Amino acid sequence: ITYKLFNYLSIILSKLRIFENEYKLYKFGIEEFVLIIDEKKNYDEINLYCERIFDEIYSKPFMFNNEKVIINPVIGTSVLDHCDDNCIKNSFLNSSLALDYAQEHNMRYFVFNSLSKKDLANVENEILWCQKLWDAVNENRIKPFFQAIVNTSNGKVEKYESLMRLYEKDGK
Repeated sequence: ITYKLFNYLSIILSKLRIFENEYKLYKFGIEEFVLIIDEKKNYDEINLYCERIFDEIYSKPFMFNNEKVIINPVIGTSVLDHCDDNCIKNSFLNSSLALDYAQEHNMRYFVFNSLSKKDLANVENEILWCQKLWDAVNENRIKPFFQAIVNTSNGKVEKYESLMRLYEKDGK
């Protein structure tokens, strides 16, 4: 279903014709997609884009197994002034944070760079941790640990809990 949904979103974006330049749609999570727009636009224009994309997706049911599926999207957007490889990685992280913010605040969409100063401090901290996690995963510095959960009435192991530890670059 994810790939059918990806194709559906691609078709909607091409029909809207709201982007003058190139754009790329990426599959980010199970049901999350990132749209990278190669345009210099102000926040009002980006908000308008988000509104039009939302309305188009919401108003046109997605067909799956001959059934109509109404999609109620939540859009997280990141606006960038220039883009290199590092910028694209940050765009994914910022879009993800914007999506989380929109979901937490029951918003239809959220543009990352429109944060208030208080929210920006929280997001900067989240970006720092996202970057730490990204690096730790890519450098195999996250290790799993498992602990038995014992039934005290019979002394038998009934299940296990797991946790993950992130090690800093210095091994601590």
